[in-house]
Amino acid sequence: MTDTHRHVRQGYRDCIALAQSHYENFPVYSILVKKSLRPAVAVIYAFARRADDLADEGDMQASERIQALETMSDSLEQIAGGQTLFEDFLFTALADVICRHHLSIQPFQDLLIAFCQDVSICRYRDYAAVEDYCRHSANPVGRLMLQLHGIEDKQNIYYADQLCSALQWINFLQDLEQDFHEMQRIYLPEEDLQAFGVDEQHFENKKSDSAMCELVLFQIERTRRLLLTGLPLEKSLRGRFRWLIRTILRCGYLVLDYLETSARQGEVFRRPRLARFDLLRGTLLLSHRRLDRQRKELLVKA
Repeated sequence: MTDTHRHVRQGYRDCIALAQSHYENFPVYSILVKKSLRPAVAVIYAFARRADDLADEGDMQASERIQALETMSDSLEQIAGGQTLFEDFLFTALADVICRHHLSIQPFQDLLIAFCQDVSICRYRDYAAVEDYCRHSANPVGRLMLQLHGIEDKQNIYYADQLCSALQWINFLQDLEQDFHEMQRIYLPEEDLQAFGVDEQHFENKKSDSAMCELVLFQIERTRRLLLTGLPLEKSLRGRFRWLIRTILRCGYLVLDYLETSARQGEVFRRPRLARFDLLRGTLLLSHRRLDRQRKELLVKA
C-alpha cells in the first residue's frame, strides 16, 4: 500500500468516526444510505461539521472565523486543480470522494458561503433573504446526494431543494432559543416579526404570548407546504435512497406536528427530539398517499 492510499484510508476512518459521533434529528449518515456510499456521505458530513464548528464554536474573532472558512474554500480550489492535501485528513478524503464520484465543487463552496453568513449576518429582512440563505446552507446537501446517486436531473433538483429548504426552516423553528441566546441570531424574517407584533424581547425572555405563537404557527404552515412540495422526489427514487428520503421527510413532518402542538399550547421554545419509536411510526404510518393529499390541499390554499 502506498503512502497516498494510507493517507486516504485514514482520512475516511476519521470522517466516519466523526459522523458516527453526532446526533441529528435528520440523520443522513445512517443504515439507509447504500453501503458503498456511506464513506462518501461521512466525508461530506465531516466537511460540513468542520465548517459549522469554525462558524460557531470556540472563542475566535469573527475575522478569524471568516479567514478559516476562506482557507477551506482555498483547499477546495486546490482539489479542483487536481491536488491532494495530505496534511489534512478531511481534504485528503474529500479529494478522493470528489474524484471517485464526479462531484461538483460548487455545492461545497455554497455551504461555506452560508457559514460565512452565519458569522457576519444575524438578522434577515424578509423571506427572500432567508430563502437565499437556505440555497447555500441546505440545498447543496441534497444536490450532492443526488450526484452521489447519479440522478441529478432538473426535476429531482427542484424537489430536493424544496425538501432541504424545509428541513432548514424546521431547524430554525426548533432552535429559536438556542440560536438567539447562544448565537444572537434570529432567522425568522423581520417583516414577519413586525406583521405579528413580535420583537426581540420575545426571544430574550422566551415569551410565548399569542403574537409569538401565531408567528410560529404561520411559519410552520409555510414550512409544511415547502416540505410537502418536495414529496414527489420520493416516488422518483429507488432502493435505500428512497427509504432514506422517505424517513427524512416524515421526520420533518413529525417535528412540525410537535412544534405545532407546542405552539397551540403556548410554548414555542420547547425543542423536539425524536425517539426511535417516532421514526418507526412516521415511516410506517404516514403514507405517501396521505401526505400527497395534504400537499394538494395546501397548494390549493396557497
